[in-house]
Amino acid sequence: MDLLGTLGVALGLAMLAGINLYLTIFLTGLAVKLGWFQDAGLAGALDGFGHPAVIAVALGLFIVQFIIDKIPWLDSLWDSIHTFLKPAGGVLLALTSLGPDAGAVSQVFVAMLALAGSLLTHGVKASTRLAINTSPEPFSNIGASVAEDLLVIGGFMLLIHYPAVAFLVFAAALALFVYLTPRVTRSIRAILWLIWKKLRVPAGDRDGKPKSLPAKPSPDAEALLQTEFGGEKYHVDWCIHCVTGKTRNSGQICRNLFGELIAIRGQDDKLFFAGSRKFRRFIEAIDLGGALATHESRFISEGIVIHNRHSKLHTVLRFHRGQGEIAERVAEDLQDRIANTSDLHEPGETEAESGDKDAAESPITAAPPAEESDGAGEDAQLDPNSEPEGFQLPPLAPLPSSSLPPAPSTEPGSDDSEDKDPDEIDAEDPPADDGSKVDPGDDADREKN
Repeated sequence: MDLLGTLGVALGLAMLAGINLYLTIFLTGLAVKLGWFQDAGLAGALDGFGHPAVIAVALGLFIVQFIIDKIPWLDSLWDSIHTFLKPAGGVLLALTSLGPDAGAVSQVFVAMLALAGSLLTHGVKASTRLAINTSPEPFSNIGASVAEDLLVIGGFMLLIHYPAVAFLVFAAALALFVYLTPRVTRSIRAILWLIWKKLRVPAGDRDGKPKSLPAKPSPDAEALLQTEFGGEKYHVDWCIHCVTGKTRNSGQICRNLFGELIAIRGQDDKLFFAGSRKFRRFIEAIDLGGALATHESRFISEGIVIHNRHSKLHTVLRFHRGQGEIAERVAEDLQDRIANTSDLHEPGETEAESGDKDAAESPITAAPPAEESDGAGEDAQLDPNSEPEGFQLPPLAPLPSSSLPPAPSTEPGSDDSEDKDPDEIDAEDPPADDGSKVDPGDDADREKN
């Protein structure tokens, strides 16, 4: 067998052992008995696994695992016990497949590759089972266990019949697991923390909702807030330690991050999450404008779900079961903050859109702009006697002659003085004598003046 095929068998056996060690050993012994490895060019290298005692013990342990692997939480306990057994078994299978003629350098290289492969596959499986166990129903555990067994059988048949192709497949899977290692590590850490808190602080021990929430950020979070606000003063309403759940369109916030959820007074339209990712501290604002905040209880955690259908934001913040009252209090406060922001604008509506909508709903319509005449400029004025273009007064009904007032006389010599000059009126119509006499002394005073 060529080098690529040999590496494919060694790496494949190690990674399959990380999923199910006893099934892999049983299949290896069965393949030796049936002569499958002779057809693949591996005659004699794995003959030790074909001993009847080895096959019987591996089959018995596989049956035990087949039963335990379908019971919630017992499967995780079984995985924790085999955290060191599976990598050791994977390295043993890989080194044995090389045969006695392999050099020391080849053995060391294959041993390191097999150790990494078995550890990564075991870690992915264990973290997946922990995530499944957060749901108390057993059907997901049964389905996952059967899928894992079928995956081991399919991978084993691939490395026997197509060892070179198996190497490419397992190498790609190994690279994927390396990429997923940070996520797997965060997932295991978060779930184990929630389980530990659930065991220490039962959910039934409740004394009612707290009157106030803690409002003391950690020094790291305080430094991030000062950077966020540029040295301006701010007041922390509350600060709660939590771990993130499912996230979508949440910026730097990803799943299974430990951090602090911070509410700032006067900042009702946002929350702040201060955490650490890839060995770097960060702070991210969670937009509350037009969002919905709900409280939900899970098997091992209490969650706050923030969802915004306009921005497609979805963020789940998880608290341990002992913080049930705090989670309810936080949900109520978030609902109040969202209500305050909703009073100003509708969800997803900007100020300009809100103004346009108010103008459209108003019963008073604005008059069309007047057209400027040539050379009139800004000082042009409309003729009060002119009628707007396109405007026509309705016809007036004629009044009966009896209701009309008498027309004023326009003949010369009439007493109508509307069109006369005021000076002419004074000259032609002196005031009537009312019988009073004029004092001559008054005329003398006027002449002196």
